[in-house]
Amino acid sequence: MYRRICRVFACFLVWLTCLASPVCMAQQILPDYRCGPAPSGWQPLPEAGLLVARGQPCWLRIPSAQALAPGQRPDYVVLQHSPMLQMTPEPAMPASALALEQGWRILLPQPRPEAAPLILRLDAANRAFSERVILRGSGDLPALLQAQQHDLMTTLLAATLLLTSAAFTAAFGFAVREWLFGAYAAYAFSLGLSLLGYRRFDLLLFGSDCYWLWQVMTPLSTCLLCWVAPHFGRFHQRSVWVVRALYLIIALDASLLLWSLLGLLGVPLPSLAGMPLSRFQFENYQDMVVEFFIMLGGWLVWRAGGAERRDGLLLAACLVPSMFIDLVNQLWDPWLAPWLQAHWNFALSPAQNTALHFNGALTWLTLPAIFCLALARRALHLHTNLVSERNQLEVRVAQRTRELSSANQELAFQASTDALTGLLNRRRMMSQIEHEVERSRRYKLPLSLCMIDIDHFKRVNDSHGHLAGDRALVAVAGLLSASLRDSDQIARFGGEEFVVLLPETDAVLAQRLVDRLRLAVADLQLHADEGMVFTLTISGGIAELNAADHCDDAGHMLMRADQALYGAKSDGRNCVKVARQAA
Repeated sequence: MYRRICRVFACFLVWLTCLASPVCMAQQILPDYRCGPAPSGWQPLPEAGLLVARGQPCWLRIPSAQALAPGQRPDYVVLQHSPMLQMTPEPAMPASALALEQGWRILLPQPRPEAAPLILRLDAANRAFSERVILRGSGDLPALLQAQQHDLMTTLLAATLLLTSAAFTAAFGFAVREWLFGAYAAYAFSLGLSLLGYRRFDLLLFGSDCYWLWQVMTPLSTCLLCWVAPHFGRFHQRSVWVVRALYLIIALDASLLLWSLLGLLGVPLPSLAGMPLSRFQFENYQDMVVEFFIMLGGWLVWRAGGAERRDGLLLAACLVPSMFIDLVNQLWDPWLAPWLQAHWNFALSPAQNTALHFNGALTWLTLPAIFCLALARRALHLHTNLVSERNQLEVRVAQRTRELSSANQELAFQASTDALTGLLNRRRMMSQIEHEVERSRRYKLPLSLCMIDIDHFKRVNDSHGHLAGDRALVAVAGLLSASLRDSDQIARFGGEEFVVLLPETDAVLAQRLVDRLRLAVADLQLHADEGMVFTLTISGGIAELNAADHCDDAGHMLMRADQALYGAKSDGRNCVKVARQAA
């Protein structure tokens, strides 16, 4: 592993050496500064910049360019300052001589040889950190404005993409009820606002100084990144100590966020201005630490293998551009580039230097892009699981529906069928009789109703037992059912009594049919439990529908058939009687 790191670092140095070409640095004037009660005792501005604490007024003096040749004389000086640092010219200057406000870098007009030096008052509004102002070069106005506008537009593009992705991801996370989507949306939203505040778009877009936006959103975005990354990279269970380090950073930034909020509300707090770092440097170093731990966690997950190794590798790879630009700002600019200039007398060409110092805001787009890609993949996986679960649910519902339909059919069969004989029961037969009565009246067809009763059935139960009586009922029901047509219907009406419904049959044919049934039952031999053989006889009563009489309904037919059956029993049983037509 150590050899691999050395090889990567060597390749990086070779690449920088190939990019580098001897270029003479243009002569420029370094501003002077003074911190104290009065602008006297000027000192050269350090290359690392000037730290200004809250309540400590400082002055910056830009001397005239009279020592330079006409071709080398710059028109404007570029100063980069922290978002919470205000610059006020002293004394008051005309509008034509004021600085051109261009976000986090301002363009100050270089005083002419005959003009007095330009003096700026610097006041910091940060209670926690000292604010920094750095000289970023000089040049003619068109070139500086072009570079500045390019930087601002790329930053605005990055912030717009972040805020847009945050809105869509938040809507999607709310729809699927997934907290990771909401956490990423909050991170992208806070990072986008942090970029806008850092580049001072509040002055460009709204014309107001909203420095608190960057002061609040920057630690918030760092906290959310340290929270989302372990869950996204799936190393919150594999690399416990890396996660603990990120949680420690979350605690630090949460304290800083609380400190900033209390300071914005006017709560008197002790100042951290004695620290050697400005807020700008603190954020750069912290970004490098956060990027290191996240890349390390992603690499450990990739090395461990498994289903989540792809997410770990993507997470580590997407932070490479951000780590690169931070190394350029913290390693190349302050140490390596001056050393190459001093010992080898060469520097990068303007085009190479511009390519090396590309807009750092764009580096943060890789991480949200990977987040969006991974979240989209997880959303697709979630959608696939939902579709699969829905299909399985539909299969289960269809199966339950079939089972319920079968159960309903079984219940309907049990509700309409006699449990012992398997014939229709009284309720179902009444419904069938009413239906056939209406049908016979409509089509003027004959209809007969027969009531059949087993003679002396009580003797069978008393002599041979109830089980033998049940077998006798089943045997008689089977014989009756087998002797009828498919259109005929038979039901056990109660006890040993049966009802036969004969559609399209008059009383004469019905009597012949019942007589045949009576003879067949008389020939039927039944066996008791003790082995004794016994026989049965039946009596029947027949009623034919009177189509002319609308009062002759199912109830009247049953009543007349029952009266005919009673007459058959009175005549000695084992016979069939036909009821007379209704009057």
